[in-house]
Amino acid sequence: MRPIDPRRDHTRGGKAHSGRVAVVVYGDYLCPYCRRLGEVLQRLRHTLGERLAYTFRYFPNERAHPGAELMSRGAEAAGRQGRFWEMHDALYAHEPPLNRTILLEMAASIGLDIERFERDLEDPMLRQRVEDDLADGRHNGVTATPTIFVDGLRYDGAWDFYSMLEQLERPVGAQFERTARAFANLPSSAGLVLLVATAAALICANSPLAPAYERLLNAQFGIGPTPGILSMSVAQWCSEGLLAIFFMMLGLEIRREMSAGAPRSGRSWLPSAASSFRRSSTWLSIPARPRSAGRCRSTLAYHSRSAFSRCLAHAPRWA
Repeated sequence: MRPIDPRRDHTRGGKAHSGRVAVVVYGDYLCPYCRRLGEVLQRLRHTLGERLAYTFRYFPNERAHPGAELMSRGAEAAGRQGRFWEMHDALYAHEPPLNRTILLEMAASIGLDIERFERDLEDPMLRQRVEDDLADGRHNGVTATPTIFVDGLRYDGAWDFYSMLEQLERPVGAQFERTARAFANLPSSAGLVLLVATAAALICANSPLAPAYERLLNAQFGIGPTPGILSMSVAQWCSEGLLAIFFMMLGLEIRREMSAGAPRSGRSWLPSAASSFRRSSTWLSIPARPRSAGRCRSTLAYHSRSAFSRCLAHAPRWA
């Protein structure tokens, strides 16, 4: 996500020297859910004080809420006169429907220069400012409002006061979850996990732990009263489990592209999915440690459909 720019973004609070937490909200002034979230954020500001840095970015959904783009321009026009947050609060405090006449009345009530306000509403640069926030939100995967980011990571939890307060207070569990999600969001996270697992398997298979390691992989594990129904070795459980996870993630990615991607015709995600599947079906060859004469004792071939478990089960024994 784009870092908060104090010269461009509208941020309230965050002046604390320690324990500061940044919350970025992509919102729509005519969205009823954003209105409810605003009440929660107000309670959070009273609780956390200056530790909470609340940044609002425009994401007007003109199709669902006609007039939302005008309200966003109205807030930005008020910001040019140093009254952004006053207009922001007034827009969310007023029950819909909202229109241009009501917007002008709000501008007058908070002490704006109405002539300048009306000129700014039609300024192409101001309109572009709103469009920039909208494009930035789409780039970050925003498809609905409100969408919340906490310290740069998307927050998908509940919007009630206590759930958000727990996330913002950062207990040990929340910190661990945030760290894990940050790692999972890295493009190379899956490859790093696979490399670490491969290295661990090679070490275990070629160390004094090898007999115990082999027994662990071949140990039978069953579910249910009759072991024969769902009973497999640990290595087989890993293999089938990873295969299920692979197709689940592929399905989720296809669903995301279908619902939030640019083209819905399939031209975007079908080649990508086919390419990913071809790569996952590639046979890899890992040579064992060579003998003194330079010859390899064996070659480890495994299918990346179950790369992790195959690596665990068939790590080469060095001579």
